[in-house]
Amino acid sequence: MYAKEPALHTACKCVVGPQNVKDYLAFDKVLACDGTWMVKDALINGGEFEKIKEMTKEAVDIVK
Repeated sequence: MYAKEPALHTACKCVVGPQNVKDYLAFDKVLACDGTWMVKDALINGGEFEKIKEMTKEAVDIVK
């Protein structure tokens, strides 16, 4: 995952999505992953808050 592992990653802002978030969280030096794949500008600007809510629930279900 990393060429040279630092002692601790407090949050991962790599290319994380629903397909690999569990893999990143399984790495013992990663404490959290962001969910930027869920909250795109277009969804916010379009007022698609139900879609954001749905995607957030899916992400939570993945990492439970």
